[in-house]
Amino acid sequence: MRVSVFIADFRGTSTDGIDITEACELVKAHVKDALVILSDDDPSNDGQGYIDLANAFIAVNDDVNALAVYQCFRPMKKGVAVLLSDAKGSFVQGTPDVEKAEEEAEIQDTTTGAEAEADKEEDQDESEEQDEEEDEDYDDSDCWTCDGLCVRSFNNFDSAVICRMGCALFCRSCHDLFLEDKIPFRICSRAHEHLKIPVLETRFKEGELVVAGKVVTLDEWKKSIKKSWGL
Repeated sequence: MRVSVFIADFRGTSTDGIDITEACELVKAHVKDALVILSDDDPSNDGQGYIDLANAFIAVNDDVNALAVYQCFRPMKKGVAVLLSDAKGSFVQGTPDVEKAEEEAEIQDTTTGAEAEADKEEDQDESEEQDEEEDEDYDDSDCWTCDGLCVRSFNNFDSAVICRMGCALFCRSCHDLFLEDKIPFRICSRAHEHLKIPVLETRFKEGELVVAGKVVTLDEWKKSIKKSWGL
């Protein structure tokens, strides 16, 4: 059950009128269980633990920690978070095409005939092995699918829009269509509040996440959550 829906049914149809103290008591056990999931020895269930926490945080209007959770879902390359800005040129390690051209030019200057061909094939084999190793160090799994018209899947939550009552998860484009009443099926209500997830600009590593723009370790964050929730 989505915690936000449970609280909305209990306190009304909008999060505006929620008694935060009472709401926290309602989801306290839910938060405790989610932290247990994040602390066990099974990393395969961590995603569910994070989502359970995010649902609880949204339900009690704790947007800072909700955003910290959603923004930690993204591709990781060699244990380092990949940001949207990386596609625009930053965090690009080298320029393979240029390097390959230079290497081939050097080969042509120093070898001829069969020797050049043999060296070229060897370099190609090494390049393919390197690409395979890099692929193994790159996790690019999709983590959510838009509930709007596009039904696209995404590997991060940058620019996603989430219904606070748990009814829908939109990409920014489909959310615009939703607001204009251009989605031909009932998926959510414009009377509901929605949380917009900004594009993450702060890089973090495995075992870390970004809270209010500051990088903290997962252990530090879990301790702070336990303290603030009295767990």
